[in-house]
Amino acid sequence: MEWNSQKAEEGSLVQDGLTTQGIVVDIEVGIVDQFLGGHKELWKGDLQSPCINLVISITYDNKIFQANKIMTFKRDGDRIIYSRFSNIAKYRKTYGKLPEKLDKVNVKGVQGYWALVLN
Repeated sequence: MEWNSQKAEEGSLVQDGLTTQGIVVDIEVGIVDQFLGGHKELWKGDLQSPCINLVISITYDNKIFQANKIMTFKRDGDRIIYSRFSNIAKYRKTYGKLPEKLDKVNVKGVQGYWALVLN
């Protein structure tokens, strides 16, 4: 097979607006910088903030996808404190509890990728 630039087109992994459910399979704890990979310039907050990274497994159309959601918090000694405007608070409002492994969550296609639905 030869490369033909006239027949090449950009594909999308996930159709925008598509919704389904996923399962939180892991919750990693660290700092934001650890989980961003090559997209650090897009982060608006402090890269050194403590956070959790939700790892979400999605099965759709006989394919398995993975989505991640970074949620920051602050530490006060051994206490974890989150703002009422934070993604952790939005998760609690949306799902009625704080994030835990094996939670069933709603995801939506946004710009070709799966994104966690938060209200």
